[in-house]
Amino acid sequence: MSRFATCLLASTMLIATGAVAAPALMVQPKSASIMAGGVGFGSIDNTYNQAGLAATYVDEVTDLHSFASTLHTSTFACCEWFSDSGTTAATVSYFVSASKPNSIDHLVLWNEESSGVGAFNLWYGSSAGAMTTLLIRGATPFDNPLADYPGEVWQFAASPKTGWYTIEASGCPQPNPGSFSACAIGEVAFGGAVPEPASWALMVAGFGMVGWSLRHRRHQIVSA
Repeated sequence: MSRFATCLLASTMLIATGAVAAPALMVQPKSASIMAGGVGFGSIDNTYNQAGLAATYVDEVTDLHSFASTLHTSTFACCEWFSDSGTTAATVSYFVSASKPNSIDHLVLWNEESSGVGAFNLWYGSSAGAMTTLLIRGATPFDNPLADYPGEVWQFAASPKTGWYTIEASGCPQPNPGSFSACAIGEVAFGGAVPEPASWALMVAGFGMVGWSLRHRRHQIVSA
């Protein structure tokens, strides 16, 4: 194998291996709009402002997977949003605009316990309520008991880091305990992976090796 081919293969391996296992960072929505099932009870802002969580996260800094185990309190009024009484479906759009992640590919949902969402679809669109790209179909969140509860994480295909992500909820409320007929969300967060500094260093080194090999090979040809 020529030196050029060897360097190219090594660079490709460095790039491929350097980009794996990057952590997913929490991304907090910037705003939310109720598209169906509202006005409802409580503020929709409480579903993404961390009001009901036992700990707070730093936007685009905190690791998503470790933080998803944080408990949401079962206290109503300050910390959750419920659709209109008697509704069994609701649609809420969240505007996401991230800087660090390359894309958005995770959803964390703290599913409220007394009026939990039975199933949901997640859509992406360029405007509020625009359901252009289906990212998650028919997800069934855990039916939480009447107590403080953790979030659940869903991963989906890498999607734009700026735009509207719409949760289309149905099957509300879940039966246990199902004490209030509505669709309710405790908290929502999104997330995306970013290359770690070591990954960037490997990628830069790999491209440098390719460039050096090309220049060196060109010089050998001209000299011959």
